[in-house]
Amino acid sequence: MEKKSGMAPMEKKPGMAPMEKKSGMAPMEKKPGMAPVEKKPGLKIKVSPLAAGLTLGVGAALVQAYFDVFPPVADGFCFICHPRDLVNWVSNALFGTEWAVSAMSSVYPVLTLVGVMLGAFVASLLAKEFKWRPARDRIKHFALGFVTVICGILLAACPIRIVLQSAYGDPLGIVGWVFVIVGVVTATLFLRWRATRATEKGGK
Repeated sequence: MEKKSGMAPMEKKPGMAPMEKKSGMAPMEKKPGMAPVEKKPGLKIKVSPLAAGLTLGVGAALVQAYFDVFPPVADGFCFICHPRDLVNWVSNALFGTEWAVSAMSSVYPVLTLVGVMLGAFVASLLAKEFKWRPARDRIKHFALGFVTVICGILLAACPIRIVLQSAYGDPLGIVGWVFVIVGVVTATLFLRWRATRATEKGGK
């Protein structure tokens, strides 16, 4: 039994265009000469690895020459020694400890790490690339970072300072540079092997 409605269905006549459903809002007409609204791109910063390396190396040498820091050699830039000196300097100033600092940090703290972080933050804002991202595997990353810093403190250098030490002719820097290259090559081969293995397992 079919339910009858009060209105008979409207028959579609041949040659009659289908009726469009009208909305309560008329579509916005594009006026002539009106440009579409586009999102402004961020500032593009292009620096080649060669230019970055030359700037960093020459800048580190000039900083050491300007502040007359010697010894140690090649101490114009380091991501291990400078943060260590900063922590030790702050501890000595606030708590009266007598932790060792380099000659460059004997009077004023070295703010290399702070400058690099502020510069990277400003560059990411100008390029509109700054995003808050949740960290994954926090414990694993913390443990790997802790081991890396401990090894760097034992060597008294980061990879950048190792290259600077090699330029100064320091044998320890040359040996450290060789081991850095071996470590990078070994890690790259391991990551490629693991990625290939994961791809093969996923294909089965």
